[in-house]
Amino acid sequence: MSSVFPVLVDDTALEISGLHGWPGPYVKEFLQSFKPDGIVQLVQKVNPENMKARAIFSLGYLENREANLFLGILKHREDKIYKGFGFDPVLYPFGEGKAFGDMTMEEKGNLSHRAHALLNLCQNLVKEKGSGDS
Repeated sequence: MSSVFPVLVDDTALEISGLHGWPGPYVKEFLQSFKPDGIVQLVQKVNPENMKARAIFSLGYLENREANLFLGILKHREDKIYKGFGFDPVLYPFGEGKAFGDMTMEEKGNLSHRAHALLNLCQNLVKEKGSGDS
């Protein structure tokens, strides 16, 4: 059965270099099991020399049997625990000088992997469909 409406799906992943890419798409379960402080402790035990990580947000868009994937990637390090919820306690974006949990909503929005993926999707839709100003 096909849909007459466009379909939009999303997923989030967290790849920690020191854990060979884990937890990947299992980030929700990983955070529930280990909590942010447990994740940092695990990386420090397994591979303390490699605290780099990537938060990845993907948007899949299907319309007229044509599928497109839009990614937003935030590179960061996981060397200690910061304040916040979700990923925020372990996100310390490279070059920013502070953790996600210490940023304002505006600062987070400017770096957000979710915002970047959504912006890519919107730009693609405008390019394909025009701006609607005709």
